[in-house]
Amino acid sequence: MLTPQIAATRVAQGAAFLDRVHPGWAEAIDVHTLAMRTCRRCMLGQLYGDYSDGAETFGWQPSACTFLDLPQVQLGFTLADGDLLDAPCWPLEHIVDCVWRTLTDAWIDAIAERRCAVADGEVQDLVPV
Repeated sequence: MLTPQIAATRVAQGAAFLDRVHPGWAEAIDVHTLAMRTCRRCMLGQLYGDYSDGAETFGWQPSACTFLDLPQVQLGFTLADGDLLDAPCWPLEHIVDCVWRTLTDAWIDAIAERRCAVADGEVQDLVPV
C-alpha cells in the first residue's frame, strides 16, 4: 500500500532528479490542475507534454504493468501495481482515486517546499551536489 510516508520518500527522490535534469521544474507545474492519475496533468505530462513523452525522454518504457523497481515508480512519477493493495479507502471504487491522490499530494508538498526555498533564496540547499 502506498502510504503518505512512502509517497513522500519517492517524491523526494523524484524532486532531486528533476532538480538535476529540469531546473526550475517546480515553477513550471500548475498545482491547481496537477493530477498524477492523468497522463497530461501529471508531473511528466506538465513538463514534457504527456506522461509517455516524459518517460521516453529518460529511456523508461511506459507500461501497463508497473513494478516497484522501475525508475518512474521509485521517483514518484507513477504507482506500482502493489501500491493499490490494502489501501484504506472504501468503497472499492474509491481505492484507486485515494492512492493516486496520496501521490499527487506528496508532489504538491514538494512543489510548495521548492517554491518557498526559492522565495527565501535557499534553493541551493535543496539541490543535491
